[in-house]
Amino acid sequence: MKFNLEKILNNSAANGNTLLHFECRSDICELLLETLVSLFKDVGAVLQNEGYYDYMTVNSYLKLFAELSGSDVTMDSAVHIMQLDKFLHCKIKFLTPSQKYRVSAAREIIMDREIIFLQEPVPGTDRASVQPMIQWIESSGDQGKKVITTSQSLKHVYMLPGRHFFMDEEYAEELPENIFSKQEQSGPEMAEKIPAKIGDKILLFDPDEIDYIESMQGKNYLHVRRARFQCSMTMDELCSKLKKFGFFRSHRSYIVNMQKVSEVMKWTKNSYSLRMKGGEEENIPLSKGRVEELKEYYGFYGLFSWPYISVRPFLLVKTRRIQ
Repeated sequence: MKFNLEKILNNSAANGNTLLHFECRSDICELLLETLVSLFKDVGAVLQNEGYYDYMTVNSYLKLFAELSGSDVTMDSAVHIMQLDKFLHCKIKFLTPSQKYRVSAAREIIMDREIIFLQEPVPGTDRASVQPMIQWIESSGDQGKKVITTSQSLKHVYMLPGRHFFMDEEYAEELPENIFSKQEQSGPEMAEKIPAKIGDKILLFDPDEIDYIESMQGKNYLHVRRARFQCSMTMDELCSKLKKFGFFRSHRSYIVNMQKVSEVMKWTKNSYSLRMKGGEEENIPLSKGRVEELKEYYGFYGLFSWPYISVRPFLLVKTRRIQ
């Protein structure tokens, strides 16, 4: 991880990019922070669960760090940026988690460090805090500061300006920019991208990034690594476009990427579901009318009398239910 992170930071600095956002698990977030601290001396961090001086007021807490920092950034400026004016005389223990997060961010503004690490800056704040948080991140980038954020949600990663990555224990992979204005969607290259809207932006996903598509209350959603994105295409359009990529219409409300399916499960005589890789809760319904089509398409003849069918590329294995 150290090599990957150092390489990413150096490459970003060389290209004038200082805002880096990582989709990763919480344990990877901790490793990322440890790696940053080992590489650089001047690192500030805002974490979801911090230890505070609960009986101090916001004013006295920030004044303490203002006296320690020696920077040119005033406490009043930090309070204004994080919109904390009306909380200055409140004791920290009475603040909401979101308000505490903004207090921590104000502390780091005062400390004026060159590298700022933020854990879950979007889900860690309420709606009223999102705008000043994103504006501060963008402003810090304009000042040449390095801002590294982490989130377990791909959706929240894409909400932040800068470069976007997926990271685990072994490697970091830059996510496709996939963010275009509507005017930029043209040309044959867009034919194999699936559009989804987030705010006033359009994300374009490669088919293999999508786990499944769900239709709910008249709207269609792409499910991508635990995040959900609304798509303007109809289910029929999506099915037609994605069939050649191994997607299957398992139900009138679901289109599934069969490469992401681990098991076909039988619940009752005529009731089946598709279990997605990576979690028991992700069971996608397989309607009775689609069973024969699935049998024919994948060659499952003779297997549907079994409680489970394990699905692997080019390999079908009958398995027994463990009582």
